[in-house]
Amino acid sequence: MISLKNLTLNIKGEYLFSIEDYTFEAGKKILLVGDNGTGKSSLMKCLINHFPFMEGEIISRGEIVYQPQEPYLFQRTVRDNLKLSGMTRQEMEEGLKELYAEDILDKRVRVLSGGQRQKTALLRSISKATDVLLLDEPFSQMDEKSTIVSQRLVDQWHREKADRVLVMISHDVELLEMDFHEKIILKDRAFFVEKLNEL
Repeated sequence: MISLKNLTLNIKGEYLFSIEDYTFEAGKKILLVGDNGTGKSSLMKCLINHFPFMEGEIISRGEIVYQPQEPYLFQRTVRDNLKLSGMTRQEMEEGLKELYAEDILDKRVRVLSGGQRQKTALLRSISKATDVLLLDEPFSQMDEKSTIVSQRLVDQWHREKADRVLVMISHDVELLEMDFHEKIILKDRAFFVEKLNEL
């Protein structure tokens, strides 16, 4: 759960948006959309208190795992990166196989394609996250087949625990097969919430 009260984003005099009162409720899946420059990634950074240009109050409960649009990977092997989240060898092999990437386990990160980097980062994030998962364009460099499987893995993570929270940014909404409880829209320096499904 993450609650926002009187949150305002203002970058060097440029006002992005304000949120009077909103809670990312336990058990919910929330989609965050908006045009470029509306503040989607900035809002995610606010949720982990890594954004200096904000004012207001943020109250969170539980551990938050954030995967940025350009996730950082240690410049060693895929195996080394997945070890950081506590994955066993079997979990690594099974996870990569599901993502059609079983051949990258011992590859160096520097030779990976963009899609392979995203698969590595997603597996690491899902394995590490226990309560709240924030994903910024997690499938943007994957092919369609991998995107579909990745969505299923994220859905599975959310279902494993009743009070988990998922917040995801995506530009390619038409490619998403996932169902969400709410959609947050950032537009014209305003914050809108659209109820979608009870699931």
